[in-house]
Amino acid sequence: MKRLTQFSSLRDLTSDVAAVVLLSAAWCGPCKVITPIFEKLSEDVRGVIFYYADIDEVPDLARVLDVRSVPFVVAISDGAVRRASPCGGWRKDKFLEWVRAAVPVLC
Repeated sequence: MKRLTQFSSLRDLTSDVAAVVLLSAAWCGPCKVITPIFEKLSEDVRGVIFYYADIDEVPDLARVLDVRSVPFVVAISDGAVRRASPCGGWRKDKFLEWVRAAVPVLC
């Protein structure tokens, strides 16, 4: 899992593979529960780039994605959002199901 500390465009997040981005915040209780689950998923799933972004550190990304609440997960490929969803309370199996639906060719 790569930590995003700056953002310029969605296209920069993807090259020839899809990306899954977890948007979170240090002050968010549910985010503290979700982040380790997301990190474990990033170790188990190949062919997808996993990013973590704190909305207070990278507010432009949150603005571009129109994030209204955290935790929030987004799948991006070819510079465009393919799927987005709030993800509070998700377990690893729910994340995996979501990633498979968002990026079916890779999982």
